[in-house]
Amino acid sequence: MEQHGKELGIRWLLRRLSICPNAYYNYRKHWKADYYTQKETAKAQIRDIYHAHNGVAGYRTMTVYLARRGCHYSTVTVHKYMNTEMGLRPLVRPKKPSYRRGSQTKFLKTSSNRSLMQTM
Repeated sequence: MEQHGKELGIRWLLRRLSICPNAYYNYRKHWKADYYTQKETAKAQIRDIYHAHNGVAGYRTMTVYLARRGCHYSTVTVHKYMNTEMGLRPLVRPKKPSYRRGSQTKFLKTSSNRSLMQTM
């Protein structure tokens, strides 16, 4: 852009490439450099916590762990970093059954007309 901008004009080049001038100048001045460094440190902390807890923590518990370390992010932000950008998904364990299946019983008739239960 800098090479051909002097001979053709930056505005003309931006119009031809369908780039908004505001976006180009923000890119040149590195306005979001601090945001990107903060984002990378947050991702590194998320990755450390995720592997320290063996992949069990989801984005909601990850938000709590980050808050304990002094980094306060919303759950939406942590979800975006974990699931969409880094691809870290929590390990979902199956639910324990709320009952235990017992043994079947069988009713036997005796000679005195009373029924006895016998376990199989």
